[in-house]
Amino acid sequence: MRRFFLLLLVYGCSLFAADVDFDYVFIGSSPISVLEGLYRSYTGSKVLIVEASPTLGGAWKSITICGVAHVDMGCHQIGSDPKLKKFLETYVGCSLVQMNNPYGQTNALQSADSGLYFSGGCYELNCRLLELIDKSPAQLLLNCKLEKMHINFDDSVAVIKIQDSYYTTSKIVMTPNSYIEIENCPKAPKPSYSKYYHLYLLIEDSSPPRFTYFHGFCKGMSRAINLTPFSLEMPEEGQQLIAIQTYDEQSLSYATFYFDELKKRQFISQNARLITSDQYIYEQPHFHLSSIQSTCPQAHSFFEILRTDAIWNISQHTDKWEKAFTPCMTH
Repeated sequence: MRRFFLLLLVYGCSLFAADVDFDYVFIGSSPISVLEGLYRSYTGSKVLIVEASPTLGGAWKSITICGVAHVDMGCHQIGSDPKLKKFLETYVGCSLVQMNNPYGQTNALQSADSGLYFSGGCYELNCRLLELIDKSPAQLLLNCKLEKMHINFDDSVAVIKIQDSYYTTSKIVMTPNSYIEIENCPKAPKPSYSKYYHLYLLIEDSSPPRFTYFHGFCKGMSRAINLTPFSLEMPEEGQQLIAIQTYDEQSLSYATFYFDELKKRQFISQNARLITSDQYIYEQPHFHLSSIQSTCPQAHSFFEILRTDAIWNISQHTDKWEKAFTPCMTH
């Protein structure tokens, strides 16, 4: 019955040359995807943003871990580009601080890579983006996976299925880290996946945080960030939360080793105590448009790839976005 309905919908589009439900369907809610979706909705296009997770953000989402809510998923940087700062503060409504001195202290915190960051971490960014979406013509579906896609090549219409509902669109906007199955392109390859390993250390340390961000300095560690300065509500006073990205799953078991190394290098005080640790593994698919082009050339034109691998790529879009965005009220 569902396949009959799908075929009827595709046939109906052809028979009546029906207008599509959405001009663009964005797969995933990475900040750059959301901002580009908002821009297109502001300039008259019908936009749908589909996110499989129950929260916004993609790799920039926030999670609850070690008993702490609104924690950054992973270790992030946003750079120091003034164009990025202006756009995020003026048009998104974020408040940015220096990573190496978030408290405004004269004795700046240690940071191998200083730069700007959100005063409230990823949670602040995603809250502001949700507010913008709510006030825009764009539509957002959270906790919804785009399951399948069927293309009507004659009329340049794609029919997508999302939780037993069907929608038509002219274009799918993907990131390199999203994937969709095309029903009538059976030879299209399956995606490959990458895993990103994160270890969180909840510690007792009554001294002020001594670092914000640095690249790894010991076995298995890729980078680390002390998330405490960025408006986290810790369970108790005198606690800090540190996120460590590791190179492999085995290194997630090194909580005590990393804690001791942080203490040895004076990134935490000698009196610090490890309360608990937890793990979070983030998995991403890899979508290669070239493989679609080689196996199903007709489908290639239905896809657009948006680069979202580095958030500082926002600076490449600000001149365009600022023409459509409205300055935000100060939060």
